[in-house]
Amino acid sequence: IIIPEGITHIGNGAFAHCYKLEEVVLPSTLKVINDEAFAWCRSLEQITLPNKLETIGVSAFNYIGFKGYFVIPQSVTKIGENAFEHMEDSVILCVFHTDKPAGWNKRWNGYENPSFKMLISKLLNLQTS
Repeated sequence: IIIPEGITHIGNGAFAHCYKLEEVVLPSTLKVINDEAFAWCRSLEQITLPNKLETIGVSAFNYIGFKGYFVIPQSVTKIGENAFEHMEDSVILCVFHTDKPAGWNKRWNGYENPSFKMLISKLLNLQTS
């Protein structure tokens, strides 16, 4: 599915339980992914968060089928509880110049599942798309 440019928010549960959804292309204009937007999309294996994204809601990506590296861009300042819980085959990569933003729920990553790596973008010169 391709979400068109100009869209800034994805609503609560917008694609939840879309079990056959495999790939999502998000617009560069997207700022908010609300609660459970992609929860339980067990076949979802392709998604890239845009660089202007600011908020990821509660359980937004809970139980998705994504495998590999999931990059949270530097622009994200708020993440809800359990946003990435039960993504057992994934590694969350965060790109920051400093520490994790204060707006992240202390349980944003569920019970430390998936694994989490914080990258300092200045040192690694890493860019996300």
